[in-house]
Amino acid sequence: MKYLFILAFVLVSQSFLAAQATENYIQIEIKKVENFLTKQDVGLRLNNAQRDELVKIFEQKKTRYDQILSMKQTKIEVSNEMTMLENEYKDKVESIMNVEQRLAYQKIKKSALHKEVKMN
Repeated sequence: MKYLFILAFVLVSQSFLAAQATENYIQIEIKKVENFLTKQDVGLRLNNAQRDELVKIFEQKKTRYDQILSMKQTKIEVSNEMTMLENEYKDKVESIMNVEQRLAYQKIKKSALHKEVKMN
């Protein structure tokens, strides 16, 4: 009986930690989007409905991300899968934005990509 209690406690603890990790991931990703937008113009902030949609999008993305990492693949295969995942979810993130937000987001992302390429 003691072992069952310990096993149950460990399982519940792991579930809690996984949920907390997902919640942290979602909050970080939403903050990144907001930072990109407000760098261009403070008036481009996300509204509550957009934040709610981003939570759903990033929950799905985190699930897919975890699935990719759990598959036994080579580093190149994982890299290719992650690139496809980023492209797929970039479009989903942009789809919840209004036109001004989308243009600002694309502009700053493009600028960040150019800086990254120059550094490499």
